[in-house]
Parts: sequence; structure tokens; C-alpha cells
Amino acid sequence: MTIKKITNDELWDKLPKWCEPGRLVWVDADYLEVEKDKIGIVLNNWILDVEQADEEDYNDMILYDEWFILDVLVDNQIEEQLYAYALIEFNEGVNNAKT
Repeated sequence: MTIKKITNDELWDKLPKWCEPGRLVWVDADYLEVEKDKIGIVLNNWILDVEQADEEDYNDMILYDEWFILDVLVDNQIEEQLYAYALIEFNEGVNNAKT
């Protein structure tokens, strides 16, 4: 049985609004190697070309959400090429970061 691969265009349609450039996000403390999550601002985002990946790489990228990468400004420093799983949606008035 052949499973249809998700296209790059379909992945763009799946991106959450909170990952768009200019949006505030929480950046995971474990990723930053600090004690508490920090607020950052999304500067850029892109998807990897899953259509060109071999089957094993494609499966890993989709399974582990490693097809979507962002650059985020945190404490006046640009953190480049963060996977989306290192970020948490920022909700105004709600501290949903891990503390």
C-alpha cells in the first residue's frame, strides 16, 4: 500500500497562525538551557522541502515535526533554525509557559 506524501503546499496550509513572523511565542527553557521559558518574537519561518526527501527522512520529518523551522528573537539575540516543538503559543493575559 502506498501512502500519499504531504506536499509542501499542504504543509504551508497546516502552519498555525501563532508561528507567523511578528508573533510572540514562548521559547522552551530546555532548548535555551535556562531555568524558565522566555518570550520571543518570530522573525522568519520556512518549511523544509519534504517533497525532495527520501522516504526515511520524510517519515522522520513528519513524525517529529522537523519540517518547519523558525528564527526567533529572544533577549536581543536571534535564535536560528528552531523547530516548532521548541516553541509554545503566547496567549496574552495567560502564562502558559512552563515554569
